[in-house]
Amino acid sequence: MRGGAALSIAYRNSYATRDIDLWNNPSPVFWEACQRARARLQLDVPVSPAGVAQAPHDFESRLLRVAHLGLKRLTVWVPERHDLALMKTVRGAANDLDAIREMHEEAPLALEILIARFHETDVIGSRGMFRLAFLEVVALLFGEPVAQQVAASL
Repeated sequence: MRGGAALSIAYRNSYATRDIDLWNNPSPVFWEACQRARARLQLDVPVSPAGVAQAPHDFESRLLRVAHLGLKRLTVWVPERHDLALMKTVRGAANDLDAIREMHEEAPLALEILIARFHETDVIGSRGMFRLAFLEVVALLFGEPVAQQVAASL
């Protein structure tokens, strides 16, 4: 699970999302279970593999299991906080920046890790735009003077 669903389930409950994005396409057994859950709960939450996702290199080795859901036959994995913050930075929507800020307020993100993962993240499109979005996140989390120092070192 990635994106908004990962934020709301694993990191903070106030983030609202309308769908659940998956990193890969699970087995037919998973999709059958989704259909049964929709029917039983009378909820039609869209669940689908993400068409495009941009994440730091090797983020899959850092996935974290969400254990507090009490599920018996489904294991939910989410990106580690710094990886998820960068995945949301690439997207750059205002609500994503708010989510990153709230995640940081709850448990501070480490600037050094963010910088290292910034360098490991391949993006589709302009690397310069990603750099600007990253510096905006750094300013939001650590202040403008820190963002200026980071900008000089990137």
